[in-house]
Amino acid sequence: MKQLGYALYMAIMAVTCGLILLTPLLAESGNHLLADALYFIGGTSCHQLTERSLCLFHPASGYSISDCGGPTYSKANTVEQDGVIGYKLPVCARDVGIYFAMLLGGIALFFVKRTKDTEWPSPFILIAFLIPMGIDGGTQLLSLELANYGIVIPGIGVRESTNFLRLLTGSLAGFAVAFYLVPMLNRLIESITHRANEKRPAKEVARKEATKEPYTQPPTKMPPAKHQTRH
Repeated sequence: MKQLGYALYMAIMAVTCGLILLTPLLAESGNHLLADALYFIGGTSCHQLTERSLCLFHPASGYSISDCGGPTYSKANTVEQDGVIGYKLPVCARDVGIYFAMLLGGIALFFVKRTKDTEWPSPFILIAFLIPMGIDGGTQLLSLELANYGIVIPGIGVRESTNFLRLLTGSLAGFAVAFYLVPMLNRLIESITHRANEKRPAKEVARKEATKEPYTQPPTKMPPAKHQTRH
């Protein structure tokens, strides 16, 4: 039962990563209804900017995934490079790194035999893995926002990260998250199961009492009357 949280985590991450790869394949095959639905779902948690995303290309040499490129702040789902159409993944490069690294982190937990854990590492370790992503995304956002007001940070200027850095920093964060989410899910499911087991005996007793036939006291046998003999 302790591994149920791990199994749930791995199922969710496998489905998520599978759908990320399936989306551009659906778009390429012309199944725009399903592809657009998945793009919409991806857009609920991601900016989906084309120049910060990865695209699936299918030249004569075979499939490949690389930077989409495209105009700044565009959200187009398709791009063209050297006459080849590329179909965007439904989430940005950083999110791709996060999700796939979360799946890899779950696989790593299996090999280090930590799938039953209900205790997680120090939060400072997680913070350490999140810092690179915070610096990369934070400095990019800050420089762009300041540039809107005509302010340029000396030595940094208007900084735009690269998809390689987005993938790398997102992967570091996602891999670490697995070592915290799995124990949390294991503990949550263990707690729910424990409470359910505590309530079950009381419910069974109540059910038995409800179905039990009412007790009827048997009639009391009166002793035979004694006849007095007159003298």
